[in-house]
Amino acid sequence: MKNWRQSIPALAIFLLMGCQQGVSPPIQGRQDPYAENQVTFASEDLRQHTAIDRPSLSRDPDSGILYVQLPIRATGDQNLYIDYRFTFKDRNGQDLWTTAWLHKVLNPHVNDSIQGNSTDARAADFRLDLRYSK
Repeated sequence: MKNWRQSIPALAIFLLMGCQQGVSPPIQGRQDPYAENQVTFASEDLRQHTAIDRPSLSRDPDSGILYVQLPIRATGDQNLYIDYRFTFKDRNGQDLWTTAWLHKVLNPHVNDSIQGNSTDARAADFRLDLRYSK
């Protein structure tokens, strides 16, 4: 009985040493091979059912507020119910402000646009996310 009690501390030390040797490395993130686009679609289906043109940007000369307008059109034969949100970024690419999801109905084959503006003059760029309405 005495030998068994004496071997417990030795066994504990052996187990702790074994655990230290089996430490796994941290899981590293993967580099995204795709550059961030200004306009992103939540699904390929939505992308296929719309046509967009290049966004136009303008800045208010007094306030410096950035205004964005994206021409968009539903290419199918039915109304398209979408949600969108803008994220405005500073000159370093850091997010400044993101709008809530906003709703829009696109009529078939009719030219339309999505518009948004920053809240301050620090905005230098934007991202627009599009999804089907929920």
